[in-house]
Amino acid sequence: MRKAVHVVISSVLIFFIILVTVMITYLWGMPIVEKSKDSAIFESMKVNMNSLCETIKTVSREGEGSERIFILHIVKGRVYFDGTSDLIFYELDTRANVVEQNFTVHEGNLEICGKKSPHGGVIAQIIINCTKFDVDLVTNASLGKGYFNISLINLGLNNSKTMIEVRT
Repeated sequence: MRKAVHVVISSVLIFFIILVTVMITYLWGMPIVEKSKDSAIFESMKVNMNSLCETIKTVSREGEGSERIFILHIVKGRVYFDGTSDLIFYELDTRANVVEQNFTVHEGNLEICGKKSPHGGVIAQIIINCTKFDVDLVTNASLGKGYFNISLINLGLNNSKTMIEVRT
């Protein structure tokens, strides 16, 4: 009888030790996995935003009436088309170390910068400044998570700037 009680107690103790170990590993490992995913998403969006920039340049060079379709996949974050300031920017609220707060880095046609997030991390931004290549964005739009077919249409010149309409 005593031996049976010892076996049951040992089994229960081993079960709880394994359960606590798994919980600790999960609680410690999940933030690391999430940061790695955010870093990969941000790097992928840098490639997408650079391709979008090149597509806009191509449409602006081709002349009035030119149109291209750009397929954009947003896994996390938002893309904004700001016709007022002629900026296109992607924002990702993350705890990953993708960019420093209050710091800007230029990578080709892109500006990579970060600002403090109200959630404790950083809001990482990838910015395309269309005024650098004499493009006037005509549209304001905001896109969240998903796949988007974006039409880029050359509307012609206005004050020596090529007007590009963005349709989502």
